[in-house]
Amino acid sequence: MAEWAVPAVVERIIDADTIVVRADLGWRISLKTSVRLFGCNAPVVGSAEGQAALHFVTALLQPGDEVTLVSHKLLGSTDKYGRVLASITLPDGRDLSTLLLQGDYATPYGLSR
Repeated sequence: MAEWAVPAVVERIIDADTIVVRADLGWRISLKTSVRLFGCNAPVVGSAEGQAALHFVTALLQPGDEVTLVSHKLLGSTDKYGRVLASITLPDGRDLSTLLLQGDYATPYGLSR
C-alpha cells in the first residue's frame, strides 16, 4: 500500500531502474533526488541487456516529463546508495516497474506487490 504520492519532473535517466527527478513536496518546496524503482531490478547499463532496458525506458520517458512518485515504505526510505525507493507512474497512468517486468527488461526485486 502506498504511503505517499508526489508529483515530480524527470531530470535525467541514469539507467532503467534509476531516475533523477525533481519532486514537488508542496508549499513551493521541491527536492532533486535519485529514485530507485520499487519492485524490479534491471541489468547494468554496461551490458547489452542493460542498454536494451535503458532504451525501453527512454522510449517511454524523457527529461521534462511529469510523473508521480509513489512510496511503498516509510517516508524517506532509501536504498544503500541513498536513492529514494518508489514506483514511478507515467503520465498515462502506467507503472514503469510493471512495464519493465512485463517486457522482460527487469526481474522482480524486493517486496512483492
